[in-house]
Parts: sequence; structure tokens; C-alpha cells
Amino acid sequence: MKRKSLCVPAAVFLFLLFEIPLFAASSGTIKGFVRDAKTHDPLPGANVFLVGTTMGAASDIHGKYVIFSVPPGKYVLRAQFIGYKTKNVPILVQPGKTITKNIYMDYIGVVKGKTVVVTAQAVGIWPAASITASCNPTNKPRQRRCYC
Repeated sequence: MKRKSLCVPAAVFLFLLFEIPLFAASSGTIKGFVRDAKTHDPLPGANVFLVGTTMGAASDIHGKYVIFSVPPGKYVLRAQFIGYKTKNVPILVQPGKTITKNIYMDYIGVVKGKTVVVTAQAVGIWPAASITASCNPTNKPRQRRCYC
């Protein structure tokens, strides 16, 4: 009777002992860094992700990123950072492997936009007070009026 009671926990233990490494080996890892192509400075906070999935990471202060538990297959690794051209890199993830992909991004400058005019009406003690501001994204605010 004692042998049967020990067999079940032993069987469960052996199953978990051998199956957990198999699950871990069925996925891969992608790591690397994101840097400016010209200066080689790190780009902290760059978004690095696999297109068409929810897997990705943001680069740290040194430009390094890591994406864990990536199922095996072919992907497009995309890196984005404000002021830089988006970079797409094809990648093949193999089970249990760590792939290093260092990404160098080209600076394209600040995005130039149209002039934006914001008008607001104050509510409360001075309901007649209004503020109008016109701002060009590339320049300092050009106009600011307040009527109290």
C-alpha cells in the first residue's frame, strides 16, 4: 500500500522535472542594442518589437533590449524612435537559442507640423476670461493674449 502512495507523487515529480525544460527550450530570446548610426550613441527608450505580435521591449539607458519567450519562427523585428527612421530587420528565432541583433538607426530630424491654435474659455470666478495661443511646433509661441 505504501508503494502505491509514493508512486503518484514520484511520477508527478519526474514529469515536471523533465517537461519544464522542454517548455523553456521551445522558445527563443532576442537581445541587442539600439544606437545612432552616425554617432553610435545609445538610444534609450527606443521601441523594439516583433511586427504582428504583442512581443517587444523598450531599450534601457544604455540602448540595450531583451525580448524573452519568443516562439520559433520567422519575424520582422522593428525598431522605432522619435526623430529616427523606422528600421525593419528580418529575423529567424530557433528553439532554445538567443539571437543578438544590434540595430543602428538613421537620424531624420524633428517632424515638422502645421501651426496649431488653441482657444480656451475659463470657467469659475472670471467666466469672461479667455486665453488664445498660437504655436508653431518649430518656433516659440507667437501669440498669447489674456482678457480679464
